Amino acid sequence: MTPRRPERNLKAYERRIYESLGRVWQRSPQLSLELNALKLIIFSDHHRGKQDRADDFKPSKTAYHAALGYYLEAGFELYLLGDVEDLWQVTPEAALKSYKDTLKLEQAFARQQHYKRFWGNHDDLWQDPKSVQKYLYPVVGRVEVLESLRIHVQDKGSVLGELFFVHGHQGTSFSDRY
Repeated sequence: MTPRRPERNLKAYERRIYESLGRVWQRSPQLSLELNALKLIIFSDHHRGKQDRADDFKPSKTAYHAALGYYLEAGFELYLLGDVEDLWQVTPEAALKSYKDTLKLEQAFARQQHYKRFWGNHDDLWQDPKSVQKYLYPVVGRVEVLESLRIHVQDKGSVLGELFFVHGHQGTSFSDRY
């Protein structure tokens, strides 16, 4: 048996990702926004745990709180682009309980309708609306957790381009299989 050449495996991997992201792009909800109204702050891959030594977010908490305060005052929309909680390592209850103060800051964006949350591979529990209602509603409010979003950016009605928001795990064997 001849071993597979790495280029073939890489090409197949890239094709799977391309095809999977293409399917997600096709079914994405869409918005049109004027360029002068577009004020977004985008964070991804927090991997919040339970504030123990394995918690990747813990060292960033103070800086994140300061950033949220600044962007809230400046009128930005907050987009959390997946893997906000690391539900591969901790339960939803543990992660949410450990970051009540952080979630309260994020809730301030949600109250102003300036909050979008996306699910990633480490917090894919949030793709289930019942889980979102059970765990996130009590701490953030009534939020929809998206897989993806397309924003058509316009300037005085002329389309300038499109932004595609997605966590980006789609197409990987582990994420697609499990």
